[in-house]
Amino acid sequence: MTMLYRYAGSPEAAAPTAEFPDAGELSPWAADAAAWAVNGGLLTGRDGGRLEPRGSATRGEVAEILMRFPLVLHFYSAPNLSGFHACYVMLPIS
Repeated sequence: MTMLYRYAGSPEAAAPTAEFPDAGELSPWAADAAAWAVNGGLLTGRDGGRLEPRGSATRGEVAEILMRFPLVLHFYSAPNLSGFHACYVMLPIS
């Protein structure tokens, strides 16, 4: 998540991660990126309302994050990506 956050220009975001019971497990260097991802809708949590910052993401979870990412970039209007337009292509996964 930190890579996407930095790619977006490290925008400031409020810290709504406190709503997740395991938010205290976030590494300090990842806290801003996690807050940004939650604010933008990239991360919505897992069953039980947890972020599971020390867990692994499934292929499907990563795909969902990457599909949402262009919308988050547009929302935050990253200066180095002005004029960027989201375009989705649905491909079958085998």
